[in-house]
Amino acid sequence: MASKIDHLANAHGHGCNPTTREIFLHGEATNDPEIEPGVEYMMAARIIKNLHLLRYASPNLPVMIHMSTIGGEWGYGMAIYDAIRAMPYHITIVGYAHARSMASIILQAADHRVLMPNSCFMLHHGTTGYEGEVPTVQAGIAWETNEITPRMLDIYVEAARGGIIWQGWSDEEIRAELVDKLDHERDIYLTPDEVVDWGMCDCVWERWE
Repeated sequence: MASKIDHLANAHGHGCNPTTREIFLHGEATNDPEIEPGVEYMMAARIIKNLHLLRYASPNLPVMIHMSTIGGEWGYGMAIYDAIRAMPYHITIVGYAHARSMASIILQAADHRVLMPNSCFMLHHGTTGYEGEVPTVQAGIAWETNEITPRMLDIYVEAARGGIIWQGWSDEEIRAELVDKLDHERDIYLTPDEVVDWGMCDCVWERWE
């Protein structure tokens, strides 16, 4: 009984079950239960700790991440993305409810990317805001334009190479099409099956064995 209690305490308290090598990626609770906080510094810190704890325990055994987040802050999302990509073990991410915005990018870090059948996927340019002196705002906008947007497109294009709808397309053609869609549609919503066709997911989950 004690071991079962430990498993529950680890999963619910720390977002990780070391025995089954599962990590639970979701936002921390807020004062308003209807507001999902999304990707932020507490989530990033917890996920990075758990990834490394499992690396210390068994660097060669696979890990499954159960992800349920609406998206969120670019910097902390990329910290999670980089940490996942750097791990020596095989990682599967299973997306629940939605993989939108930053969550759609985190999904691409996995070795195997899975979406639940009733989830949704959304990519867009993202939102931002700066305040302060004019040079401060200009520097922030330049960073978004010259660094963040190109990196985001790099990730999506790399993933899209495996999509059946892009067969025969060059990276430059895929990038141009994505930019055109993002500029005109703003938020691009896809069903799990469409995400597979786009190359940004490997399969849709059917059932647990």
